[in-house]
Amino acid sequence: MLTRIRLGTVVSVARSLQRQRVSTNVWSTSIQREYQQTSRYATAAGPWLHPPNGRSDTRLRWASALSFGSAVLGIFAYFALRRSHCAAESPDGATAGSRRDDLPDIRRKDIERHKDASTGVWMTYRDGVYDVTDYVAGHPGGDEKILLAAGGRIDGYWHRYTVHHKAEVYETLELLRIGNVHPDDVIESVPFEPPATVDSVTVDGVGVQKPVDLSIDEMKTRFKVVTVTTKDDAVWTGVRLSDVLTYAGVREDDVELVAFHGGDSNAEGKRYEKSIPAATAFDPKEDVLLAFVLNGEPLNEENGAPCRLVIPGASKARHVKWLQQVTVVAHGSA
Repeated sequence: MLTRIRLGTVVSVARSLQRQRVSTNVWSTSIQREYQQTSRYATAAGPWLHPPNGRSDTRLRWASALSFGSAVLGIFAYFALRRSHCAAESPDGATAGSRRDDLPDIRRKDIERHKDASTGVWMTYRDGVYDVTDYVAGHPGGDEKILLAAGGRIDGYWHRYTVHHKAEVYETLELLRIGNVHPDDVIESVPFEPPATVDSVTVDGVGVQKPVDLSIDEMKTRFKVVTVTTKDDAVWTGVRLSDVLTYAGVREDDVELVAFHGGDSNAEGKRYEKSIPAATAFDPKEDVLLAFVLNGEPLNEENGAPCRLVIPGASKARHVKWLQQVTVVAHGSA
């Protein structure tokens, strides 16, 4: 009986995970919770499994062993079934986002209302509607990037960030599916317009002693060109941010943060922005770069051409692409 209960619990967890909006963290947490619960049962059974008088109850020992074993086997069975499901039924680039008759139609005006944690974060891909609220924090590219499409379409972003076109990404997306875009609100796919880019990077803000508007060629001639390798083994070439700030006449003592503005923006036109502490920006040993070459080749559009920020050791969400502007922020202004 105990064995059937524990095995049933594991199967229930597996089925629940297939239905829910999931990420790797959700799977790990659920399985860890199941293991901890099994351990508590074993601990609670201790007095009966090891009576004070030294006698043992063989049936209870076997029941406990079978219970724990069934839990472990259930977990392995879940992942085996999931791998099989992924191989046989995962949506591909042609089927992800296709209309599904088993899901409701949702008006686009309702989708547009869901833009943050207070309302939930929804977005669309082709004809599909997805609730990504629980996924935002774990997005590999950072929450700011995925929120650029909050309440809107991710089609254009995925056209630019081609790394998303993988079977496992489509599968994860469909696990977050909640409906279809209402037929009257379907927007035909159009070629994605790249973000507005410029041929130079400006530096402004507190302490800038002279106007700085640097093209890639000017960076190469005015500053030492260096190469750094990030933790993902990407090899970046560019100029150190610390050299550019010194050239602009900025003193670290006057600065709290240095902010970076990219060419991409959300539906309201707000540009993507990140900042780093002055201590990091001014330290040449940090190797913060204004980069224009990746793995020996000039940056392409997807990688942020003509110039992007690179911060070794930081998440890629902080590597601002299509860099246009560097703003120096004074103490108390952040």
